[in-house]
Amino acid sequence: TLQAAMAATDNAATLLCVVPPSLGVLWALKEFVWLKSIKLAGPKAGLSAPLSGVSPGEVADILRSMEEISTFISVGATAFLKKEYQYMVVYMIAFSCVLLPLVGAPTCLAFNVVCITSCAC
Repeated sequence: TLQAAMAATDNAATLLCVVPPSLGVLWALKEFVWLKSIKLAGPKAGLSAPLSGVSPGEVADILRSMEEISTFISVGATAFLKKEYQYMVVYMIAFSCVLLPLVGAPTCLAFNVVCITSCAC
């Protein structure tokens, strides 16, 4: 019957809106665990090991400069993401207000799950 077909279509649409974001969250968690397992270290021979064309006395200065630069990059990336998330929250709220009366709560919820998954990845 028509009513059964519409119910099946609604169920399929709900699954299509919920399953992909859930898989995205699982993938993000897998990547997070993998990245956390990577250990970073300096040269195997220690800080006194010479680099190509660099005197041993300059190695400590080079490593200090590299650490300073990496700190600047980290601070800048964090500031960028904070600002991006602020814009994303405003967008989510505004577009949810448009979606809710048009397509209903389940689709609106799926939209928000996708947005949060996008931010998490």
